[in-house]
Amino acid sequence: MSSYSANKQASNGMIDNTSNFAGSSLLENYGNYIGGIVNVGWLVAAYYLFMHIHKQKIIKNIHYLGPASLVLLSIADNIYYFKATKTADTKKNVNSIYANIAFIPIYISILIFAIMVASKGAF
Repeated sequence: MSSYSANKQASNGMIDNTSNFAGSSLLENYGNYIGGIVNVGWLVAAYYLFMHIHKQKIIKNIHYLGPASLVLLSIADNIYYFKATKTADTKKNVNSIYANIAFIPIYISILIFAIMVASKGAF
């Protein structure tokens, strides 16, 4: 078996397991708690990133894009959660979507890592 095939299988496995987690019953039942904790974590991380960038006296505004996107993601996710109709039928779906939106930066990181593994790190 070639090493390319092994790397492809490893990256496919990471993506498949991420997709299984995204649709799991854990997120349907406890997604509101998990999503809330993750969103608070993103806000704390964004605060520290803003402070670090400010301390470094970085003038380029592009450096603030990462922390600003984390703040916007958290705000948009919380707006979705509080505006979504939560009936007995839709509560599990709303919880799952809320948690999955909070995990978007993690999913992007996993996708980038899977691409790097599949391409032997030639990025």
